[in-house]
Amino acid sequence: MARLLLTIIFAAALIACDKQGATGPQGPAGPAGPQGHTGVAGPVGPQGSQGPTGPRGPAGPGRSRSGVYCKVAQGTRADAGYVLAVLCDDSGDAPVTGSCSGVSELNSFLTINQPVGWFEGAAGTPGWNCGWTFNPTTGAPLELPTAAATLCCLRADAGT
Repeated sequence: MARLLLTIIFAAALIACDKQGATGPQGPAGPAGPQGHTGVAGPVGPQGSQGPTGPRGPAGPGRSRSGVYCKVAQGTRADAGYVLAVLCDDSGDAPVTGSCSGVSELNSFLTINQPVGWFEGAAGTPGWNCGWTFNPTTGAPLELPTAAATLCCLRADAGT
């Protein structure tokens, strides 16, 4: 009898566990787990084959100095702010070097010594600017006749 009762209970439990209802909706995703450790790098692969040779570029100006020229602008005044500028002959010419010189008056200081329009694609003609100031300004001369701005350029058509 006890065995029969145990068999009935076991059969009832199996029948109860066999029933399933409708599946519910998917729950939200849980938070991301921690990042694992970086693995050891693998071996370097074999080098690929060399690509094709590119096309030859246009001829450069070469080593000829025939296309190089220098220009000097000299003398500036107080009413011009003691500024002096010099430009290459043509906007296509390449500037090479520039400098400022010729001022040795007491209390004079070179404050502008810079290229203008030298970067690729700049509009206008490349040049060089020079400028001086005085400290103190009292007693500063009206003119700086020996002030000089020098610029050397390479003609765009040099070597052709």
